[in-house]
Amino acid sequence: MIASLNRGKAKALISEGMPYLRVSDLPPIQYGRFFDWTSEADLISVSVKKTLINDCVPYEEYEYWFENIFQSPQVEDEF
Repeated sequence: MIASLNRGKAKALISEGMPYLRVSDLPPIQYGRFFDWTSEADLISVSVKKTLINDCVPYEEYEYWFENIFQSPQVEDEF
């Protein structure tokens, strides 16, 4: 159940009407940077076809991170 990519941004998966993202499906660079921003304590569990998936986040959380943190230009320190 890999989160498909659209110009680098993963698409939401839906379970019981709730959009979510399975973090382990992210490309490695996004996965690492996402956990630099958040922690495993923020993960939620989602039931999909009677299986509990424990490495998910609400899609709006990922979307906020992707648009405001991951894609924003890095400010370089001036020395």
